[in-house]
Amino acid sequence: MSCSLNENSVGINSNFPDSHYLEKLGDAEPVNGVFSLAQPLIEHIYNTRQAEESLMKWCDIPGSYYDL
Repeated sequence: MSCSLNENSVGINSNFPDSHYLEKLGDAEPVNGVFSLAQPLIEHIYNTRQAEESLMKWCDIPGSYYDL
């Protein structure tokens, strides 16, 4: 994963890199009615944030995704 322009991102106006799944908070429902939480396993490798936190920033929701 690269946060710089390359042959895949040359023709776009905006570039919004997402975090790797090992860097993210999350939740899941593997079986109906059974919920689980996922916590990050590694620190952020690049200067990215997960999609949910980007949506919070764009909607002016204060705080972090972890706090929400």
